[in-house]
Order: sequence, then C-alpha cells, then structure tokens
Amino acid sequence: MSDQPVDFRSEEMVHFIVQLDGNPNERENLIAAQEEFQQAASQFPGFVSAETKEISEHPEQASRLVGTYCFTSAETLVRWLESDERRMLIKRFDDNFGSRIQIDYPPSTAGLTAWLPTPADGSCSPRNAPRWKMCLIVLAALYPLVVALGAWVPRWLPLASKPSLQLATAATAVATMGFVLVPAIGWLMKSWLATERWSGHIVGSFLLAGMILLVWIIAH
Repeated sequence: MSDQPVDFRSEEMVHFIVQLDGNPNERENLIAAQEEFQQAASQFPGFVSAETKEISEHPEQASRLVGTYCFTSAETLVRWLESDERRMLIKRFDDNFGSRIQIDYPPSTAGLTAWLPTPADGSCSPRNAPRWKMCLIVLAALYPLVVALGAWVPRWLPLASKPSLQLATAATAVATMGFVLVPAIGWLMKSWLATERWSGHIVGSFLLAGMILLVWIIAH
C-alpha cells in the first residue's frame, strides 16, 4: 500500500479517495481495515468525515470498496497522510493482505460524476455513481436542452453560419448542463444515485425515462 497524488476538488474541503479491489472472501477484512484507518484519521485536527462504500458490480466475483476521507484543508489532510499512525496502519495492511489486494488512489471517482454537487451538509460522498446512472442523468438533461436550443439559437443568431450555430449550441449546452442541469438533477435524484436496492434502481430509472418521453411528446 503506497501513497499517491491527492485531488483537492472542493473549495471548502479536501478529499482523499482510496479504491480497494480484492477477492469477495476478503470483503469483511477489508471493511474492518478501512474502519481502522477511519478511526485513526478521526483523531486528527481538521477531520470532517470518512466513509466506505462497496461499488462492486458483481460482488460474488470481486469486491470493490471506495473509501473517502474529508478534511477541512490540504494542510490538515497532509498531516494525516504523513503521520506515523497512518504509516503503521499501512504496514499492518501490507502484512495482512500483501499483493492480494489491488489498491488505487483515483483523483476522483471520475467521469461525469464530477458534475454532481458536494453535499451541503458537510458530509462527504465519493460520488461514485454507476456510469449507467450518470449516462441516464446526462441524457435527461441533454435531450430537452438540445430540443430547446435547436429552436432558440437560430433565432438569437439569425445571421450566423451553420458551424457557428453548432458551436454556440454546443457551448451553451455544455455550460448549462455542467453548471445547472446535471447538478440539479443529481441533487433531486441523490437517493436514487446512492441506492443499492433494485426497486430504487427501477423507480428512478422509470422517472428519468418518463421525463425524456414527455419531452419527446411535447417536441412532436
């Protein structure tokens, strides 16, 4: 287990993410090890919160855990990362698991989840929404936006060439999605993004699909 670069994405807090991949038989031991790290981190000044979440698509075949640590500043986080307590825990982790566990330190949980807002209540989230959910959210935001901009932009720029209209449409769509629509839909659907129940997956998916269908009907 070794240190990797940290991503300081939030202006209010700094986040440190660790991803652990291993055999499903190691799941309980990995969770216990993460709890040790979190307990030790909680004793340091500047600690905000920490959580571990399992995001395995096929938990019977492989176990994937994502742990997220939040501190109030880069300075307090670095103090924890460079502490003797953490070094001892890393050594114990290596002794217990060896090379059986694949460890990654992603700068974020990557992809379009970067557009999701950080919780305003001070809690931390790894923002590790499944890609298919993010794709559905982006589609729900993009489709009505494309329909609307396709009708409005030519009226706003009546003398513009076709490439200029396409550029204006794309730029407006990306900015509106990134700063307004995707964060708003992500906030409204935060329970669906976090749920691990099939019923929750189905209800949220049908809700977004219904929204897309409604826009399609109105567009006709």
